[in-house]
Amino acid sequence: MAVSFTCKAQGPAGVAELKRMEYMYPDSLALKQQIALLSLNYSISNPKAEGVEAVMGDAEKYIRILDENPAADPSDVLTLKGFYYLVRIVQDPAVNGRKYYMEVSQNFDKALKLNPENKLAQVLQQKFYEGMNASRP
Repeated sequence: MAVSFTCKAQGPAGVAELKRMEYMYPDSLALKQQIALLSLNYSISNPKAEGVEAVMGDAEKYIRILDENPAADPSDVLTLKGFYYLVRIVQDPAVNGRKYYMEVSQNFDKALKLNPENKLAQVLQQKFYEGMNASRP
């Protein structure tokens, strides 16, 4: 995810701003990655906020688009997938913890196997395992 576009707004407003930019640059994978990432960052910080499901829908849509594009970096796509399921766990740990634990773990593991230098995957995987260890009785 080396290329990024400047977006001053955060959350849904930031996603909307990036979508306007994507309209001008429809072939930009970097914009699609940024939309997914900004959507997930907002959602993990505001898991119960009004409208968060629409933001998660955007993240899921752009992750799917990236996943289907052979030019997208597979490590980055797997990182976004892991992050998506991590957000789902944060939204409802009691229900989604068991449901999505393996999705998170496997996606981050695969991302790091493909690119051990993927900083976002490293950080998210570490946070995930720290959170899981802290939640154990």
